[in-house]
Amino acid sequence: MLSELLARNADLFATLEAREAAYTLLIAGTVDDPDSFNETGGKTGALGYYPILNVNGQTMYFPCQARLKAIALGGANAETLDALVAQVSDKLVTVDEAVTQADAAASNAAAKASLADEKATLAGQKAADAQAVVDAGAGILSSVPVVQAAKAVTETARDQAVAASNDVVDRVGNMRVVPFVSTQYSNMIVDEANNILALVERVTGRWKMALTPDSLVPSADDALAKAATALGLASGASTQATALTNQLGGLQMLLYENPTYSHIIVDAANNALAYIERATGRWKMALTPDSIIPGALSSAISSANIDERASGWLFPILDADGNILGGWRADGTFVAALSPLSRFPAGFGVDGVLSALAAGNMAIVSGRLFFLGDSLTAGAGGGGVNYPQTMATLLGLPWINTAVGGTQSGSIGVRGGGIAMNLTLASDLPADGSEVDVVAYSQEFSNNQSAQSWTGTFGGIPVILRRYSSPSPNEATTLKYTMRRQNASSGSTAIPAGTRFFADLFKANEKDTFYIQAGRNDPKTTRAQRIVLRDNILSMIDHFAHDRFGILPVANGAGEGKGTAGYDYIMDANRLILEAVGDHHFCDHRRYLASNDAQADAGLTPDATSAAQIASDTIPDNLRSDSIHGIGTYYQLTGQFAARFHRGRGWATGI
Repeated sequence: MLSELLARNADLFATLEAREAAYTLLIAGTVDDPDSFNETGGKTGALGYYPILNVNGQTMYFPCQARLKAIALGGANAETLDALVAQVSDKLVTVDEAVTQADAAASNAAAKASLADEKATLAGQKAADAQAVVDAGAGILSSVPVVQAAKAVTETARDQAVAASNDVVDRVGNMRVVPFVSTQYSNMIVDEANNILALVERVTGRWKMALTPDSLVPSADDALAKAATALGLASGASTQATALTNQLGGLQMLLYENPTYSHIIVDAANNALAYIERATGRWKMALTPDSIIPGALSSAISSANIDERASGWLFPILDADGNILGGWRADGTFVAALSPLSRFPAGFGVDGVLSALAAGNMAIVSGRLFFLGDSLTAGAGGGGVNYPQTMATLLGLPWINTAVGGTQSGSIGVRGGGIAMNLTLASDLPADGSEVDVVAYSQEFSNNQSAQSWTGTFGGIPVILRRYSSPSPNEATTLKYTMRRQNASSGSTAIPAGTRFFADLFKANEKDTFYIQAGRNDPKTTRAQRIVLRDNILSMIDHFAHDRFGILPVANGAGEGKGTAGYDYIMDANRLILEAVGDHHFCDHRRYLASNDAQADAGLTPDATSAAQIASDTIPDNLRSDSIHGIGTYYQLTGQFAARFHRGRGWATGI
């Protein structure tokens, strides 16, 4: 009997000691402790989480006080948070005192074996007292499951401790922590007027702050009965507890399985109001064209000092360009500016939204199409017809075509912003706007057949980059590049060697939907050359802020059918690109153009030569203006095919 009691007490004290050590870390831990973890048990990102065993023996990771404070300060009152932390600390000090008392009882039981039965009973009572205090503390730190020492207390003692804990209503200042019966949230924090200040997630322990007038607890109905009971409110009270799901007011926060965004916020009509970036937690708002503050109000845009009589805004939220993301109107309402593209189709429903978001197809981007490519994208030989214009017209979307004939994938990437063009000048940048030679550059900006100039910034200075070409129109040879200021200055400027040139051409294009056709002019006879082509395309993709893009393969022409070396080089290059980007982004217009389907869609009947070329998987003569380039029909078919590709992925259109 004695040995069994001593063994049970030893298990109890070991559990209490482990718990004490864990709670010590939860109090004393820091957000930069190298021995701590992130919320999933990893070692990267936000640290300050420590391992705790739950009732089932599973290891969970919970935030220390410093991490809880950092999370809450995203919108909480710092003084209130400090008060909460102080209250938790008081609770845990009580736990420490109870553990010390239990240790003393254990030492007394071991030293006086003749009084073993009496000491064992005393130790059991101390353990029950300690368990009751811990359970009371769990009313505040409900996101940290307590490892219950089931073997050390009787069922009756444990039930009494749980009942006592449930009777505790923890108060900090004028705030209450109220248990909430929900699969997602463990507690809600309300003030004396029963306004919901925050929700505590059951799994992560994170706070979800309620910051708008909609967070006032509305009138009760059948769906709100449980929450009203939890708050202890009279059934006829003017403010009752809300059924707390993810929905606050008319908004819903939906999980978004996407590498860039973690959540999407929609209203009751399934309009997308905003996205939340996974890495930074920042909101990306959907904007309408009329959300730009009028120029006449530009002097009032600094901070929140807006003339509400002139603008109708009491406190607008602005981006760097003066776009209104949302804010408080003069009548006290909070609104968000919505683009028509941010509205989900009627009848789509929340289930449909979740399904589409899980596939990563509903990210809100700019709505503009941005085309990168060479002469096949520019429409050479098409008599004024090109595939970007055809595609954009069919989709009803704005577009920009940056294609330049004769360019290779490196230059195409430079014009899209995904590949850097680092320059070194022969001398300081002159003050008077005269040209200075570029003596070294990492990539061609445009290796086409004509001289061109581009505006941009270099070392933060507005400049013009100029390319001088060879006299022969058929030689894509750069003689040199020069640089000059757009505006005269009071003195010359020394620019460090290897500084990147940022062209205005790709300024703020990260949210456009991209279509890339590159590689026709690249060398492809060796595998190493084909890998360079693939990696240049991947560098272009790295520049995008989303996953809505299409990659058109390298197209083969005359003399490049099955059985030729040229065909094999092109097919292997396309295979490498396809393996890298996947079917979802590989817009295989080449296969379509080299098929009888394209002939039928164009109303053509292939002659013997074209039929033989189709049989050899080659784009036929009746669609080409020369050995490589197309006629108007070629580009029309490509644009129609790309438009179907775009729509088939559920991406936004203007039709």
